[in-house]
Amino acid sequence: MPISIPLVSLWLGFAATHHIPHIIAVEKRQAPDEEWHRDYDVFPNTYIDPKCTEQQIGIIKSAWYDSKLLADAQTNQQGGYDYNVPHSMWLGKDWVRWDNSHSNAAAATNRHTFAIWQNFENLKKLYAGTPTSGGNFQILWYCDDIYNACDGSTHAYYNNQQLASEDLEIHSTIFCDRFFAAESLGVQMERHKDNPRERLIIDNYETSTAVTMLHEVYHYKHLVAYPSTKDDAYHAQKCYDLAHDQGTPGVYRNADSYALDALAIYLQRHWQTVIPPAPQEWIDDYMPASDPDWENMKRFEHDGRDSVAGN
Repeated sequence: MPISIPLVSLWLGFAATHHIPHIIAVEKRQAPDEEWHRDYDVFPNTYIDPKCTEQQIGIIKSAWYDSKLLADAQTNQQGGYDYNVPHSMWLGKDWVRWDNSHSNAAAATNRHTFAIWQNFENLKKLYAGTPTSGGNFQILWYCDDIYNACDGSTHAYYNNQQLASEDLEIHSTIFCDRFFAAESLGVQMERHKDNPRERLIIDNYETSTAVTMLHEVYHYKHLVAYPSTKDDAYHAQKCYDLAHDQGTPGVYRNADSYALDALAIYLQRHWQTVIPPAPQEWIDDYMPASDPDWENMKRFEHDGRDSVAGN
């Protein structure tokens, strides 16, 4: 039975999965035939592999609905929320910097800032059903490991294929067995809802199906991300270190960084915490588990306006 977890009414703003770190070469057009199911409840022009079971389709669609909450948190701004804190943590402190000088360094800085803004806008439009690229694309969701790339640690992987002859771009996400065995975000949040410290550890949520879905969507070249995103770092601590060590130039093309950013904003707004959820090592430094102040942290109520699907 699905479970619901309420979402606070304020605006909020990764998948802890391993992915194929390059675009897979294909020899022929990946095109859905009459057996493929076109799903009108999710993204436009989305087709689901006929080999998917009803249970698998249910998991994929629940993950999509939950990922939409994360995307909405990240891209639909609402006054009163300080986006700079999570954005700086995951996308580097220069995520919004704009340099009006005419140097090469300024051009690079502005290019990074514009790319982040454009990616947010593209993501927002895609989830709203009005993609920037119009209708010249297809999204294919597979339950069959068509490239034999699923292994013990892979939840999903992707392939982007440009068909210049047809002016068509095909975005394929291949879901592995580990994806279908993973927990929903709602289940993970339910587990930690009564523990103030665990609520702030973003590692507790990074393996959810919603985060995997959003991570994969951020790989959709042109449709969402341009330049295309990569997988330079996975998991919360490594993505945090990447942002801290290399700054915005090092993370603006990293898919997990965008997904973790959305997750942190969503969770902070849901739990109404003073700080956004962060990697466990960061939380351990901020307030060790033995600190008695954890027991005195204020508890917040939710208004239940939105919900996250569970398993």
